[in-house]
Amino acid sequence: MLSTFLSAKIYKNVSKAKTSRRLPDSQEGSEQRHLRIYRTIRERISLLEYTPGMVLSEAELATEFDVSRTPIRRVLQRLHYEGLTEIRNGVGTIVKDIDIKMMKEIYDLRMHLAEAFLEEAKLIGAKLDRATMLITIMHRANFTGASLVSANVRQALGRGAVFIRADLSGADLGWAVLVGADFRQANLSGAILEGADVSGADFTGAICTDASPCYSASCDQRAYAD
Repeated sequence: MLSTFLSAKIYKNVSKAKTSRRLPDSQEGSEQRHLRIYRTIRERISLLEYTPGMVLSEAELATEFDVSRTPIRRVLQRLHYEGLTEIRNGVGTIVKDIDIKMMKEIYDLRMHLAEAFLEEAKLIGAKLDRATMLITIMHRANFTGASLVSANVRQALGRGAVFIRADLSGADLGWAVLVGADFRQANLSGAILEGADVSGADFTGAICTDASPCYSASCDQRAYAD
């Protein structure tokens, strides 16, 4: 929702002429009509065409959409439940004020959480040098041929992750769980693997020069042989 509100400053001049297409009354059911009105009003609120504090008149909206007040009241109640409007005694339904700062913080948090989940992601050949993937979930993610030079992958969870021919030189994989990961022909020169769990991982042909040892009992020390 935040991204919609932030975009409002850019799209504020969008014309109300965008009112949704309407089917003839004979073809439009009550639920279709409800969704059409709901989406139109919600879009206007989101794009700040209906500004915070503005009173939404049931009578005027009913006239505009050529319906009785009942479907308008249903739509306004739904928007109230979603936190977009509030009902004030003696005033009616008004567009709720928006705390942009709070919404930005929520958006930033959601973006951070989204980045923290790379499960089964396809990142073949991706350029992720110096990327921060701390505590990232990357089970079965495919990093074949990717560049993760000096990346922070500390405490990541990547069971079955694929790093074939990936460049992990100088990357920090400390205390990561990479059980069964595929590091064939990967470059792990100078990588930090302290405390990592790489049991069952395949390091065939991997370059492990100066890679720090893993102190976990489940780590195969042979993986770090040059």
